[in-house]
Amino acid sequence: MKFPVSVFSGSADGIATPVDTTWATEQFKDQIVFQKEYNLSHMSFVTAKDMTYFTKDVMSVLNHANGVCDQSTSDSSFELGNNACVEVASFL
Repeated sequence: MKFPVSVFSGSADGIATPVDTTWATEQFKDQIVFQKEYNLSHMSFVTAKDMTYFTKDVMSVLNHANGVCDQSTSDSSFELGNNACVEVASFL
């Protein structure tokens, strides 16, 4: 099966370690549209005080998958989505 994959991983994750993440990303290497490692542990993805990774990067990936360009995610690390929004804006 072919489908786009985004990988959000934590450098301090003791459950899904960076070594595990590297192995997993190698399995999906042709399908990965976004990959970034954050300074987070496993549960920090849900309970962190700073959730900007979600409001910027995750929302940018989701917006791109749904064909939405949202200026609030324009400073995301998801370049594919940012570039697509620039291309749409240039047609307007």
